[in-house]
Amino acid sequence: RGLGDVYKRQPLHKASFNGHMTVVHTLVAAFPDSIELKDSFGNTPLALALDRHHTDVVIALQVAGATVIQGLSAAEEAELQAEADSMFASSLDTPSLKLGRSQ
Repeated sequence: RGLGDVYKRQPLHKASFNGHMTVVHTLVAAFPDSIELKDSFGNTPLALALDRHHTDVVIALQVAGATVIQGLSAAEEAELQAEADSMFASSLDTPSLKLGRSQ
């Protein structure tokens, strides 16, 4: 069964959902392909971080190349991606956020 739970959530899903930045950085570095994995509900780590408003995690995942959010309709996925992009863009003007690391 591997490291996933009954909902196919991998450690990166859980770290993203809970906003654990250090763990997210470690897992992305060790398992870069895991950034696009979906759980049994179609959620990627980016979707979970976005849903929980963990801006630093959203930014870190985007910097790592995450783009897939959820298995939604194209319009819904585009809307969520726009929200994530907006978080990323606004962080560029926020001194406390640099490459997804809170200071």
